[in-house]
Amino acid sequence: MHIGTTVLYLLSASDAEQINARRTDGDQIKHRLKQNPPTWPAGAQAHVGDKVAEGDTLPMLVTRETPEGSMISGQVILNGSDTYWVAACELVVDDPPKPGQAAPLGSQPWHDAQRAVQTESPKLRGR
Repeated sequence: MHIGTTVLYLLSASDAEQINARRTDGDQIKHRLKQNPPTWPAGAQAHVGDKVAEGDTLPMLVTRETPEGSMISGQVILNGSDTYWVAACELVVDDPPKPGQAAPLGSQPWHDAQRAVQTESPKLRGR
C-alpha cells in the first residue's frame, strides 16, 4: 500500500464513540452561545456530521505504513466537517476486515453488501 492510497476502513465501537462524542449541531451551538456567559469557546471549530456506528465502512487516506505493509495509519473521511485519525490499524488483504481494520479498495463481496446497506439509508434516499 502506498502513502496517499485510499483504502476502506471499518469503524470500531471505540472509533464511533470518539467521533460521535466530539460532534455537535447548530442548535447546541446556538444554545451555548446564548448562555451568560457563553459556554461555546470563542473561535472554536465545531465538528458536525452524521452519526456513525461500529462497522460503518468509510474511505481512509493512507498517511503511513510499516515497511512490510501490514499496518497503516491514515485519515478516515467522514460525512461531515471533520476527519478521524487512525494511528495504526491492520491492513487485511485476503479476508473481510473486522471493525478497526482496513482493506484495499476492490470488488470484495463484503464491500458490495455493505454499500447496498448504506445506500438504503433514509438520509441517502432523501426522506
